[in-house]
Amino acid sequence: MVVGKTVSITMPDAAVISGVATAVQPDALVLVIKKTSNAHAYPKGQYSVPRATLHAVELRTKTARYRIIGTTVGGVLGTVGGFVAAAAICGWGWDNSCGGGAAAAGIGIAAGSIAGGYFLGNAADRRSTMIVIDP
Repeated sequence: MVVGKTVSITMPDAAVISGVATAVQPDALVLVIKKTSNAHAYPKGQYSVPRATLHAVELRTKTARYRIIGTTVGGVLGTVGGFVAAAAICGWGWDNSCGGGAAAAGIGIAAGSIAGGYFLGNAADRRSTMIVIDP
């Protein structure tokens, strides 16, 4: 269940280590540390967390559902908003005197909305499960 997943562990000295779990042994959890709050005690690389010091493991996962929904909704709303902004800049009439400013504003609004939808969806896709280990 944990092998191959990103985990975060708070050590007894209050240091937090994060990385990918590579194996579960009877006496330890082996992980490749990617991020650490105490680089001297827990340097990046492979490390075995002894079972005696392991009290809780935070398992982090990520889905794609809300990124897809956020990007799609952002694209639709951005396209409509960009069209309305371009039309308002042109005085609600389409003629050749409008220039490129209206098109640039419309494309900018659409692109910003798509990016915003993606980042909101990305934040909603993050899942965290706390696994508490009995002593």
